[in-house]
Amino acid sequence: MIKILAIEDEPAILENVIETLEAGNYEVVGAENGAAGLELAQQVLPDLIVSDIMMPDMNGYDVLVALRGDPATARIPFIFLSAVAERSSVREGMNLGADDYLTKPFTATELLTAVSARLEKHSQAEQDHEHRMTELRENLLHMLPHELRTPLNAVLGYSEMLMGEAETLSPAEVADFAMRINQGGARLLKLIERFLNYAQIEVIRNNPLWIDRLREEIVESPASVISDLALAYAAKAKRESDLRLELVEVPGIHISPEFFQLLFTELLDNAFRFSKANTPVTINAQPLDGQYQISIRNEGRGMTAHQISQIGAYMQFQRQQFEQQGVGLGLAIAKGFAELYSGELSIESAPDQYLVVCVMLPLASS
Repeated sequence: MIKILAIEDEPAILENVIETLEAGNYEVVGAENGAAGLELAQQVLPDLIVSDIMMPDMNGYDVLVALRGDPATARIPFIFLSAVAERSSVREGMNLGADDYLTKPFTATELLTAVSARLEKHSQAEQDHEHRMTELRENLLHMLPHELRTPLNAVLGYSEMLMGEAETLSPAEVADFAMRINQGGARLLKLIERFLNYAQIEVIRNNPLWIDRLREEIVESPASVISDLALAYAAKAKRESDLRLELVEVPGIHISPEFFQLLFTELLDNAFRFSKANTPVTINAQPLDGQYQISIRNEGRGMTAHQISQIGAYMQFQRQQFEQQGVGLGLAIAKGFAELYSGELSIESAPDQYLVVCVMLPLASS
């Protein structure tokens, strides 16, 4: 049976909440104050918590913060019950990680509906997470061995020839073999890093405590960071003349510097790798409605609507038609990093003409 913890310092209200929830076929435990509620939550690990806000000593906000800071209770759905109806109070609770908010007085139907909706949403989130993890495991099992063997075979093959035929090879041949070993090793490293990045995203997705900590980090002067990364990548690709920068600076955006570099580098790699030399790669960045919009446009292969809808782990499109390295994780990784920060990634494209990838990330408060 689903277990619910009710925290309320008014005995009559607590009794009413317990009776209502028990009538809805839930197992209910009650606590008369915040401290008792926190202790009970850690002991019984309920499936959902409903809590008053204004309580002496330890209020509902304090309880929620403590729960979200404990990995054992961080993911328990939480509903506030309060007579405080001001918008600022609602927003404060939501910012701390509350899932819903009921204003007193509420009816039995309203309480049961809110509880049912939160439990269903939590269950769906758990199922989605498990589905992604299952997909991740299956793809690791079926795709990873093949993808890793290709560059590894090059490394082993050329190194074995060097070891066995070193005395008969010319300096030019030795240099060529060494270059091929280096290329294979670099490709292998990139593949491993991409698999690890995607796996990291999937682990973080379902950990509210980790997400809250990540969202405290800020990239300052993001336009400057974008410019430096783009110029360095274009130079490495020997396409400096193709790069177009249209950047508006802002004080900062909410994302860790490490994840932003990984996200943006994947977008750069996608734009340059799948477009031809002497065609423009245009990067635009500007504030828009409280977010920072970063778009990268390239002219080349593009994507169909179906391909766009299928972006996800280990997808790769038109592999037989185009020689590709890796498993098409770039856009999935960029999308995953953006979503960790309540951002989003969208794509506009015309096949064989152009592709525009747009990422929205929240602006940091000035």
